[in-house]
Amino acid sequence: MSDAGPISGGLQAAFWLALAVIACTYAGYPAFIGLLARLRPRPVRRGDITPSVTVLVPACNEAEGIAARLENILSLDYDGRCDILMIADGSTDRTVEIASAYAGYSPERPVHILSRPGRRSKVDAIARALPDVEGDIILLTNACHTLAPDLLRRMIPYFADDEVGAVSGETGTPRPLSPPRRYASLLKTWDAAVSSVMGVSDEVWAVRRSVYVPPESDVLPGDLVASLRLVERGWRVAYEPKAVAIEATPPKSLKDEWERRVWNATGRWQAIGRLSGMLRHPQLIITLQYLGRHLLPLISPALFGLLLLANVGLVLHPATAGHLTYRVALVIQGIGYALAGLGWALAAGGYDRVPGALRVPFDLALSGVATVAGGWRHVRRRRINKKA
Repeated sequence: MSDAGPISGGLQAAFWLALAVIACTYAGYPAFIGLLARLRPRPVRRGDITPSVTVLVPACNEAEGIAARLENILSLDYDGRCDILMIADGSTDRTVEIASAYAGYSPERPVHILSRPGRRSKVDAIARALPDVEGDIILLTNACHTLAPDLLRRMIPYFADDEVGAVSGETGTPRPLSPPRRYASLLKTWDAAVSSVMGVSDEVWAVRRSVYVPPESDVLPGDLVASLRLVERGWRVAYEPKAVAIEATPPKSLKDEWERRVWNATGRWQAIGRLSGMLRHPQLIITLQYLGRHLLPLISPALFGLLLLANVGLVLHPATAGHLTYRVALVIQGIGYALAGLGWALAAGGYDRVPGALRVPFDLALSGVATVAGGWRHVRRRRINKKA
């Protein structure tokens, strides 16, 4: 029993430290940025402008849906010149053939196609296309999402503000957004109101051609890194939640959603090493936003595990077994994990089968486990690259 004191003290320290970081991530930061957005907002000056726009669309083997995507872009409601530049590197189906039929659609909406053998990364494809971009504004999207008709009219006015280097849109689904998605959108609204959104939607964002610099070819989250490097350089990245790109085929299986989240998490872990400037930004608020929106969410999932283990140890340890605080905390955690497990079981039969009441605990658990798995995948990729 001589070591009962140190063991109990260590368990308590682990419990309260983990709880503090988790609370800061999911309650403290949102409360802080929400209050700051209300008390000290920095409104973006919007104006009635119509700069030329190039819609950049990487599309590899998208023959099944490319016609619908091009018709969607060609029908966007915008008074200025808007051309489409599709990069179909490595396509082996009829993508290029189908897209070529739209080349002479309209003098105001020309369609250009770049294609060469060999499939490369999205970052490589975009970098190769930059010399052929004609528009003052680049709209980056993909061949899997349908753009809202008024998307350009909602995004372009932000560029009337000389401080704005890019504007992020939002990814939508045919169904109403789930509570976690609405919460994420609210956080982005607050971030943008204070300074800049901390990363753009991969599916739709616009950037000034004169300031866009593609990241390294091995970067997985190219759009995230490119947009945050703009913030590093002093540009603001605005957010327009009503500029929506609808996902044509939302994930229907838990496996598909799992792979998507693990891939995203792998990219976020990789991005940490590519965005060191965000940790020493001249504006303290930018660094705080980066910590709250990127670093804390990456480490918090592991802390949930630490919190549970420490809590179990405290309930079992003679020195703290009688403390009501730890017993109640363990019961709350047990209920949360049970609800998440029930949601996971339902999702195994179809991702959209999870009801709203279980969506929050299930989504939190799924994201947490995917974040840990993504971290492990990132470590493995680094080891493989070093050996190579």
